Amino acid sequence: MDAAPMLRTGRLQTPPPAASRGAPRSATRAGDAAAAIACDTADMTHMGAATSGLGRVRPDVLGSLALGVFLLPVTVAAVVQASDEPWVWTEPATIALFAGLHATSLLWSRRTRSALVAGSAIMLALAFLPLDATTTAAMLPSSLAYLLIVFGAARDPDAALGRAGLALGVAGALLIVAGHRVVVSAGPLHDDLLVDGLAFAGLTAAVVAVWAVGRLMRARDERASERAAEHVRDAIAAERRSISRDLHDIVAHSMTVMVAQAEAGIVAGRHDPAASTQALTRIADAGRESMRDMRALLNVLGEGGDAAALTPSPAIDDLTALVDGAAGPGRAISLIETGHRGRLARDAELAVHRAVQEALTNVVRHVRPPVRVQVALRWSPADLTLEIADDGGSGPLEPNRTGSGRGLIGMRERVTRAGGTLEIDRSPAWTVRARFPTMPVAG
Repeated sequence: MDAAPMLRTGRLQTPPPAASRGAPRSATRAGDAAAAIACDTADMTHMGAATSGLGRVRPDVLGSLALGVFLLPVTVAAVVQASDEPWVWTEPATIALFAGLHATSLLWSRRTRSALVAGSAIMLALAFLPLDATTTAAMLPSSLAYLLIVFGAARDPDAALGRAGLALGVAGALLIVAGHRVVVSAGPLHDDLLVDGLAFAGLTAAVVAVWAVGRLMRARDERASERAAEHVRDAIAAERRSISRDLHDIVAHSMTVMVAQAEAGIVAGRHDPAASTQALTRIADAGRESMRDMRALLNVLGEGGDAAALTPSPAIDDLTALVDGAAGPGRAISLIETGHRGRLARDAELAVHRAVQEALTNVVRHVRPPVRVQVALRWSPADLTLEIADDGGSGPLEPNRTGSGRGLIGMRERVTRAGGTLEIDRSPAWTVRARFPTMPVAG
């Protein structure tokens, strides 16, 4: 169809970026991005905890409890079996200390510092108990609870606490070997040194291995936190860029049109009152349109804003009002449409509207009248080609002035995000050419 009339006046809707559609509305706001993630995480945690009574117990506590339930009876059996004489105070003391160690290990992830101090004190006391050679404290199964505490210290964000856990673990291994040598009768010296050296090496290797695993997991957690923080920063930055583009599109176009029409009205008023009145009417229309657009944008950003209640997003039919608003004395702007109109995605229609808006704004701002501009929509079965071309007018209004380029950057981002391509030819006049894929017609 040729020169299809554009009948409907458009209003601005500022939809969230394509990447964030379908997300909670609050997550599309720059200021609420981090809060939305935190709230969603908290909600998921609460839901998981409410599923059962067991779900209210932290997994780390469950692990420590399971370790104690499994290892403490084995330790008690080992102590009882190793005792050839009637029980004296050392056996109950050993069992009580290991029970205390298991209780302390329940705190390894929440009160790591306290657990490390208490656990180290318990292991020190166990090191100097007069136990049989076969029941050395470090050889009993419940000693694994102390390794869990060392693991917690290594995984703690406080690096100093992690180093303290390693130092106390190695020192504890040395004291256990030394204490065992003090309280247990020794054989030949060279045999004692060999046995003690092997024992110390084995205990130290266990401590270092557990500590290293904890540090590796801490590094993994830190990387995950950094990635999450970077994701939030990227989301906020993307939302700020989107808001900046919308503000630029609204303010720059409206202000440029209003200034141009005011200047034209001043000139026309001297000899053509009707033209002056028409210019003033266009200024008022541009101001009202800008106010509606700003109100729509603020509704999205404001607390309780409902995007669904906003006016429809600019569409192809709204280009007539856009062209009429930018036209004026010395600026002849024509709009033509050829081919059978197809369907565009919503973000593609918005990109078309914004591209025309930015191109016309640049003509009004930078090109000296008289100037002719043609906005052409050429449809094919596969795509839409949009072309906005001016004839260069009488040259630039301010030859030495260069714009910020923000509008062209925003135009390119919108077109690319909508799946299109953009070409800009700056000589001898400006030509903006964009192509957008069309959508299949619903059967």
